[in-house]
Amino acid sequence: MGADKVKVSGEAVYYAPESESPAEAKRKVIEMARIDALEKAFGTVMSSQDMIMTSECESRAMSLGISDVNGEWLADRKDPAVTDERAGREYIYRAKVEGWARAIDADRIEIDSRLLINGCDKNRSMVRDNTFYSGDEMFLYFNSPVNGWLAVYLGDDDEALTMQCLLPYDGQSTGSYPVKANSEYVFFAKELAEPEVAELAAGLVMESRKAVDFNVLYVIFSPNEFSGTGSVENQSREHTTLTADGEVNLMPRETEFKRFQKWLGKKRISDRKMQVIKTVISIKKTDRQP
Repeated sequence: MGADKVKVSGEAVYYAPESESPAEAKRKVIEMARIDALEKAFGTVMSSQDMIMTSECESRAMSLGISDVNGEWLADRKDPAVTDERAGREYIYRAKVEGWARAIDADRIEIDSRLLINGCDKNRSMVRDNTFYSGDEMFLYFNSPVNGWLAVYLGDDDEALTMQCLLPYDGQSTGSYPVKANSEYVFFAKELAEPEVAELAAGLVMESRKAVDFNVLYVIFSPNEFSGTGSVENQSREHTTLTADGEVNLMPRETEFKRFQKWLGKKRISDRKMQVIKTVISIKKTDRQP
C-alpha cells in the first residue's frame, strides 16, 4: 500500500495585508507551496478558487489551485519552513515544503459534497463564496455512488488551529460515519438525521470573534472503513492512541492541527481510495447579507 507515493518539494511567496492574522497567512503560503510542488511533479488540470480577505470592506479571489493539479498532497516529510518580514503595510511570507504525494486516480469516485447555509435545500441553500455571517447555520449535504465511510473536521481560526470533529457526532461509537450508496444526507440537521443519531445531530451556528474569521473544513470519505475519533468509551479530549512507531491511530474529538495532519497523512498513504475535500470558509461579524 502507498507504493506509488513520491517525494515532492515546493516553495511560495505570499504578500499578506496588515489586517490578516499570522496564522491565516502561514496557512495560505504553505498551501501555495504545496500546490507548487504538485504542479511540478504532476502538471495541471482545472481551476478553483479560495477566498482571501484583503481588508474588512474588500475581498478578492485568489486562485490557490488545489483542483488545478493532477496530484494530491498526502503528508509532510518535514515540517513546513516559513519565514516572514515586514514590507511597508504588508508582510512577506515565504514557505518551503517537502512531502509525499501521488497522481490523482482517473477512476476516482465522484462524490457530491455541498456546504449549505440557513436551509437544507441542496440546490437553493448553497453557500456563496464560502462566506458565512455570525448567526448563520451551516449544514452539509453529501451523496456518494458507493457505500463508504465519512468524517468531518473543522479547524478553528486561532494561532494553534485547533481541529474539532463534527462527524461522527459526539457520542457515536464509530470512528467514521457509515453512508449508503446513492443516499442523500444532510448533516447537522436534527429533523433530517437518521433516527438512531437524531439526538446527537446538533446544529452548527457560525460565530466570529473578529471582523472576519477563517475556518478550514475537512470532509474525508473512503469506501473503506477508517478509524477517526476515539470510541464513545474513550471520549476524553486528551485521548489518543499511538502505534509502535509513534504514529497517531485514533484522534480525540479535539486536537491540534499538526497531530491531525499526521493522522490524516497516514490514512491517505495507506488508502488510495480516500478523498479529502478541504474548504476554507470565512465568517464575518458585520455586513450581513439579507
